[in-house]
Amino acid sequence: MGTLFKSFEQIVNLLAMLPTHVALVFDHGDPTFRHESFQGYKSTRQPRPDAVSRAMELMQAALRALELPSFAISGVEADDVIATLATEARDYGMKVRIASPDKDFFQLLSPNVKMLRPTVRSKHGSPRNNTSHFYTYTEEDFRRDWGDVPPPLFADVLALMGDVSDNIPGARGIGRKNAPKLVRKYGTVEQILAQPEKILDKRGREAVIASRDSIIQSKELVSLRMNVPHGKTWDNLRFHPPADAGVDFWKFMHTLEEDSIQMKSDIRKKLEAVWSEIRKS
Repeated sequence: MGTLFKSFEQIVNLLAMLPTHVALVFDHGDPTFRHESFQGYKSTRQPRPDAVSRAMELMQAALRALELPSFAISGVEADDVIATLATEARDYGMKVRIASPDKDFFQLLSPNVKMLRPTVRSKHGSPRNNTSHFYTYTEEDFRRDWGDVPPPLFADVLALMGDVSDNIPGARGIGRKNAPKLVRKYGTVEQILAQPEKILDKRGREAVIASRDSIIQSKELVSLRMNVPHGKTWDNLRFHPPADAGVDFWKFMHTLEEDSIQMKSDIRKKLEAVWSEIRKS
């Protein structure tokens, strides 16, 4: 149950930031358009351990008891749904925070879209507005870390350098160091492939020409979709205390292992403090 309680703790710490709206999005589990496009997509990952799957089931039961909006959509990844919601919220004028370690979300960073990344702080992670176990990662942090590449072009960087964690091939011979340089100097993947002869570095030019098809496919795989139909309204996603004041959640917590009594108590205190602040607003 350690994974479950750690996840509870992280969610409660995020709720302590008192957001106006919340969405917890999970992968559906079905194959997505990326798996259909590339059979090797994420094929190097180990199957999820049974204990983690069980913890996820319990987590979703807890979220329902807390009346926190959580959902999954078949055919796409959670990342695509989050990207869609974040973009819609940004365009609506909201300040958005994406709580995730996933670098794919760098594509979305802007003055009103920031990330809350867990655990280890980056070299440039902003110390402001921290919540426990998370640090704020901004567009400025990203530009310092990735050679002043604009965030929307991060998909182009990934398409060139590939991504071992998702088995994205990219271009052989172009890595973390050179991919941002190429994008910053020559533009998007489409612009680079249209005139590869303009690339002054011989090795880079030859790598791009030799890996053309792989680069095009990689760009499709790493680009977040921002137009996923989800059927949610802002009222659906508004954060509020549960109607039963948490009774069902506390009953659920009592069914879990007894050696975590102190952690249960800490979670209860934090949640009740959060709900108290929400009721005041």
